Amino acid sequence: MMYSACASKVIPGTSHRFFKPIRLKAGIGASSQGIDHEFPTKNISSLMLIVSCGDSFTEGEGLSSKEQAYPHLIKNKFNAKLSNLAQSGASEYLITTQVEEAVKLKPDLILIGHTNEYRWQVWDFRRNHWQGFIVANHVLKNEKYYRNWILSEQILGNKRKKTKEHQAAWHAAGMLYFSDEEVVKRMWSGAVAKQVIITKGIKTIHHCCFPHLQPELEELTDDHVKFHLDLEKHKDLAPDRSHAGANCHQKLAELIFLALGEGFEPSR
Repeated sequence: MMYSACASKVIPGTSHRFFKPIRLKAGIGASSQGIDHEFPTKNISSLMLIVSCGDSFTEGEGLSSKEQAYPHLIKNKFNAKLSNLAQSGASEYLITTQVEEAVKLKPDLILIGHTNEYRWQVWDFRRNHWQGFIVANHVLKNEKYYRNWILSEQILGNKRKKTKEHQAAWHAAGMLYFSDEEVVKRMWSGAVAKQVIITKGIKTIHHCCFPHLQPELEELTDDHVKFHLDLEKHKDLAPDRSHAGANCHQKLAELIFLALGEGFEPSR
């Protein structure tokens, strides 16, 4: 069975500034920092550009205002411009596409929130853009979590399009459903590895929204913070009762700010 969430369009921004990258030695975890205070403001040029990529968590879905989402909090503290390319329901492969677009914008900082490995995508012919959806591989165990979700077929017009592209996407989703978990994780890791490669030379901070993928992320990059919105949301739910609340986004923003450190400034 396959389920879907809505998607948002990508709105690109522009910038001509680069950051001289500083590689982090290790990820930073919220539990080890004991952070519960407001993080400081740095006086950085308003010409600085931040681009964020991810799924509904990074988009800010479910919050009272998307200005409460962590990319906006980082933008405000740096007095920067933000282009949030995140899409609700995005698969890791759609996030890779977002990262490719982010690199073209030549930003000073890229923030990437990684999603679940059991997601695929189909072309939404109504809106003319790619639509991510979740492959509910554990639907029987977690029926209560999925019972109110919208089937992808409903999103896509209550029928399966008879195009090769659409049918191929559904077959690929079925492949994920029946594949060994380790195989699916390798596919996820391959997408993340490409993101790491193509962002070389641009300061980038990664984080996993889902805790079980943290070991895979740590194998690929040191430029990460250890904070999982899908786990932390149970302590602070957003108004939609499905996503992480404003306090979770605040804590994640604090960790990202600490990971960037005092040395983070756009090139002069």
